[in-house]
Amino acid sequence: MESKYYHTKTQQEWDWLFKHFNLVNENPEEYKWSINGMNTLVETPSYGTNNWAYYSVHLGITDFIEVSDLMKEEKQDKIIFTKEEKKEFDELKKDWATISGALGDIYHGHDFYNLHHSIYSKQNTTKSINLKELEFARAWAHPDLIEVKEARFAYKLKPEFIKMFNVTRSYLGINGNCQTNPQYYTAKEWKKVNDDLKVIFDRVEKRMTIYIVMAQKNSQ
Repeated sequence: MESKYYHTKTQQEWDWLFKHFNLVNENPEEYKWSINGMNTLVETPSYGTNNWAYYSVHLGITDFIEVSDLMKEEKQDKIIFTKEEKKEFDELKKDWATISGALGDIYHGHDFYNLHHSIYSKQNTTKSINLKELEFARAWAHPDLIEVKEARFAYKLKPEFIKMFNVTRSYLGINGNCQTNPQYYTAKEWKKVNDDLKVIFDRVEKRMTIYIVMAQKNSQ
């Protein structure tokens, strides 16, 4: 493998680089950014101890990568899960060695409601399902990219409006339609809903009883 050179501008970037490539700093007191500073390039892989080495920029090496750019790319590539989705993901990791088995369990099983809804919701198009499967595959291969974000909530018609409209489809879909089963959305997604609709819906906390009912309905 061809060696590459990396330039760090801070101690934080130096530490991030070693963690990112699983490099072992055998002497952190001697080999640290505060001593080597901005005039140092880290090479990996190399013939040095633990497969890395460092050189002075004054040696004329110009083809190097700024670690700050790598850190930005990693931040952009984060995979967003809710707390519930991450919990289901961890369970799947324990049960399956292959992604095909995990996706099959999500698609057919009732134990992974949150991931099933996220990937295979009936409202998702074939294209969006493919993209969500690819995103899940990326998370499966690189769990360290998963970032747990805000919880999702359902939005249900207030009781007086259910009576007024005489409807059974009481949950709000993000497209503005009502539906029988609860759909869950983040606060950011809720902001996209028309203000006229917001006033007749209440936020509903997610509860396990909802999942149990859903599982019973799906099994019939």
